[in-house]
Amino acid sequence: MLISLKEVIDHQGNLLESQKEWLINLAEKYRLKNVDHNKLEELLIRVDEIPVSMALAQAAEETGWGRSHAARIKNATHGVTLPSGVKAYESLAISVKAYMRNLNANPAYEKMRKIRHNLRSQDKDLCGVQMMDGLYYYSELHHTYIKKVKRHIEHHKLDRFDDAQLRDVSVLSS
Repeated sequence: MLISLKEVIDHQGNLLESQKEWLINLAEKYRLKNVDHNKLEELLIRVDEIPVSMALAQAAEETGWGRSHAARIKNATHGVTLPSGVKAYESLAISVKAYMRNLNANPAYEKMRKIRHNLRSQDKDLCGVQMMDGLYYYSELHHTYIKKVKRHIEHHKLDRFDDAQLRDVSVLSS
């Protein structure tokens, strides 16, 4: 829908009030204010996919391959912590959705989004190994964490899942 709205703006210039409201709400979710045509490009860069290989490898690293208390009891797949401890989620799908929004909205991961945008600009497939280079601030272990996650992707050939799709993507897209 976002791409459709951009096309409307590019060709006609005017959106319906309901479309403007939807766009403003989406921009707020992705931490952008005062959405105009220039910010629409930034929003398109933020509202994009995370390679399955990267999400799987990070979840494996963060949860000890699903064995951690946080993963089993709190549905916490990607190590989001609060001052009170690991954040609990209602479901695994909601945990993954929060992970994706975090990567796509948090200023700390702008480099990852630039890597992804460059891959898109060159009409290349998204690459979790390359995109991990933009997640220096994801863990206090910085480069050590990035190397571990990259090793998971490569050793377990997780990139073979990058084309996988959920049957019900509505749970992640809202």
